[in-house]
Amino acid sequence: GMGPKQISETVTQYTLQFESHTKSYRIKEAGTDRYLHFTKDHDCIRVNGKLPLAAGTALQQHLRQESRRLRQHGDPRTRTQLQADLFTAYPIAGHPDKLPLALNIKLVMTDKTLFLGDRTPAYLEGYGYIPAQHARELIAGAEIRNENYFHHYPDAHDDLAARIETFPDIQRLYTAPGDSELIA
Repeated sequence: GMGPKQISETVTQYTLQFESHTKSYRIKEAGTDRYLHFTKDHDCIRVNGKLPLAAGTALQQHLRQESRRLRQHGDPRTRTQLQADLFTAYPIAGHPDKLPLALNIKLVMTDKTLFLGDRTPAYLEGYGYIPAQHARELIAGAEIRNENYFHHYPDAHDDLAARIETFPDIQRLYTAPGDSELIA
């Protein structure tokens, strides 16, 4: 049988097929409520915050990967200590030559969802299932209206053409139906 986590993910995946646009809007709205709070605590400062979904997930994955890498190379600090140190390193020490960071957010979706507008939810590693519409917008780097025809955007032909030309590289890995082998 399925455990509570699997049941929750299955229900989420199913409901996102029917409320993809609504949930996508709520995710964008939640991103506008981002914040950081700094509170004095026992001999330290406590940081609490809310980040947009993609940025927060990418930051979390980057901190985890870097802390694992440093531990494997013999750093004596704990992984959580390393994550805290890495979290503060760029703003305090400043490494403008290394910014912006190239982060991989590991978004998994079907080709039909990506290219044909299917509503099958995408899976964002480190977070869970997200609406298909929001996943497409993460890849495009911009809001995607439901009518994706140039005649619906009379004032933006050049902007849309430029955006299409600069579409980010997508690593395409496909699984053959009924098989676990990857095909390109």
